[in-house]
Amino acid sequence: MKSEGLFTIADVINSLNDMNRATVLEFHQLGVSLGCKEAISSMGKKVDDWKCEYTTKKPKRALFILRVNKKGWSIRCKLFNIAKYEEAVANCTERIKHVLSSIPDCEMHGGQCKGPVQFSINNDKHSKCRHYFLFQDLQVEDWACVQTLIKLESNYEE
Repeated sequence: MKSEGLFTIADVINSLNDMNRATVLEFHQLGVSLGCKEAISSMGKKVDDWKCEYTTKKPKRALFILRVNKKGWSIRCKLFNIAKYEEAVANCTERIKHVLSSIPDCEMHGGQCKGPVQFSINNDKHSKCRHYFLFQDLQVEDWACVQTLIKLESNYEE
């Protein structure tokens, strides 16, 4: 097994089917195009269980994390500023809106969290955990919306 830091995106996607492999590669390329630093590591002792974290340089913060294993893949987005681009959220697919509205409410991570993100979808107000925007098992048309949200988050300056 390679030492940490020497893994490549090819290592990560090798267990996925062609369609999933192409979609994960698109997200990888998005992170690279946004100037993110990537940190790819295996998750514990399991074979083909990976975590790829993409971090912006200025300000330095995790933008999204890809998780890939034999069962499939998911993406966890850090949408700290989602309230600033509610129009883009309103234009997302109904599946994406459902995921965003069903994310757990913030429990402050034992006092270690700065608190929830507050935003609206179709005038319904939400207060969700800023670290838990998890997307998985979506349709092809949904992923473009997730990419848009990531781009907006990466370009948002506080």
